[in-house]
Amino acid sequence: MFCDDVRDLDQSRFERPTRSLRRPTMSTKLAAIDLGAGSFHLAIAEVEAGRKFSVVARHKERVQLGESAFASNHIAPEAFDRGIAAMRRLGDLVRQHAPEAVRAVATSALREAENGREFVRCASAAAGFPIRIIDGLEEARLVHLGTGYGLDLDRRRVAIFDMGGGSTEVIVANNGECEFTASLRLGTLRLRSQWNCTEPPTSNDLARLDNLAAECLKPTLAHVRRLGIDFAVLSCGTARTLSQIASADPISIDDPRPQHGRGSYLSLSALRRVERMLSTIRPEDRAELAGTDAKRADTLLPGAVVLRMILERLGVDGALVASTGLREGLMVDYMAERADGAWALQA
Repeated sequence: MFCDDVRDLDQSRFERPTRSLRRPTMSTKLAAIDLGAGSFHLAIAEVEAGRKFSVVARHKERVQLGESAFASNHIAPEAFDRGIAAMRRLGDLVRQHAPEAVRAVATSALREAENGREFVRCASAAAGFPIRIIDGLEEARLVHLGTGYGLDLDRRRVAIFDMGGGSTEVIVANNGECEFTASLRLGTLRLRSQWNCTEPPTSNDLARLDNLAAECLKPTLAHVRRLGIDFAVLSCGTARTLSQIASADPISIDDPRPQHGRGSYLSLSALRRVERMLSTIRPEDRAELAGTDAKRADTLLPGAVVLRMILERLGVDGALVASTGLREGLMVDYMAERADGAWALQA
C-alpha cells in the first residue's frame, strides 16, 4: 500500500519531552548536523539551562550525493570526495565553537547507497566526530520534535511534511503525540533524476511529473485524510523557498488562519501560481528568482508539484511553513536525554 516505512499509533508512540525539560542544567553549546542528499547542514546552538536553545551559527555545504546515489544506488567517486571534503570543513567549524556535544545524522542517500556506510566511516574520520545513519521513521520522529519546538502543536491534530532530496517524512500528531509516521521514497533530487524533460517543460512533461508524484503520494495522503487533521505544516527548505517566492506574509495576530508560533503561511493558490511560473521560465531564471544556484533551482519545480499535490489531496487551502525541523529535533532530543540523566542522578 505504501511506498516505504509506515507506523501507526499501535506500533509507535512519540511524545514531546516536556517533562524532562523542566530539569535545569548548565548552559552549553551543541552542534547538530544533517547529512542530506543535496546538502550537509550544520547548526550551532546555545542550550540555555537545559530548557531551550538559540541557534548562533549555521553553515551549508552543497554536495549533491543524491545525484548518483538515487540513479545507481552508489555514491560516485567525485561525489564521495566532495562529501568528505565538506565534512572536513564542517569538522573545522565545529571545533572553532567547541560544543559540549555533536549530533550528526545521515539520511536517505546514505542509508540507501551500497557504499553509504563506507562514506559515513570516512566522513566521521575526516570530521572528528561520529555520524549515525538513521532510518526514515527516526527521521520523522526528529522532524516532529524540531517542528514542535518552533510551532505550538498542542491540542490540535496536525500533519507535518518534510520533503528532502531523497525522501519525504510524513507525521500525523495530535496534542504533541505522533499517531502516524511514514517515510516515502519521494524527494526533490530523486524526483528530478526520474523526470527527463525539455526546458521549459511541455504539457506532456508536466503530466508525467504529476503522475510520478501521485504514484508515491496517493495511498499515504488518503490515509492521512482518513485520520483527519486540523491543519498542515511544511517543514523543509523547498517550502521556505517557495514561500519566499510567493511573498507569503508572516502569520500575524489578526490572521484568521491557525496561529501556532513562528512560521509563515503558504496558500494553495499562491503555490499554484509559483508552480505555473516555474514551469514557463528557463533554469537560470529560476535560480535568479530563488536566489540560489542552478542545481538547487533545478529541483524547485518538482518540489512545488509535490507540495501542491499534498495540499490538494488533503483538501486544505494552505499550510504553515515551519522554520525548524530535523536539526532542531536533534537538539530537542539531546536536551531531553541530558535532562533525564540529571534527573536520574538526583533521584
